[in-house]
Amino acid sequence: MAAPSIPLASLESNGIPDLSLRIDRHRCRFCGCTEDTPCAIAIRKDREGNYLLDFARKMTVLMASCSWYIPGVCSNPGCIEKLIRESR
Repeated sequence: MAAPSIPLASLESNGIPDLSLRIDRHRCRFCGCTEDTPCAIAIRKDREGNYLLDFARKMTVLMASCSWYIPGVCSNPGCIEKLIRESR
């Protein structure tokens, strides 16, 4: 896999890449969670025994920790939604 190219707009006047624009692969760019401080995702069980996301957090049975969806974005449904909106 080839290294990603750095856009010319991210180069400083001396030709050195501006590293502040790089993706931090160990922190979610939307919510800021890390492997040491993951998001809590509310889950509930319906009458048929299926586990569902509990967005309202009214009937929460479990709290699951997020994981990495892609480097720099966690599996929190809100973060994935923001990633989808950003990609459009």
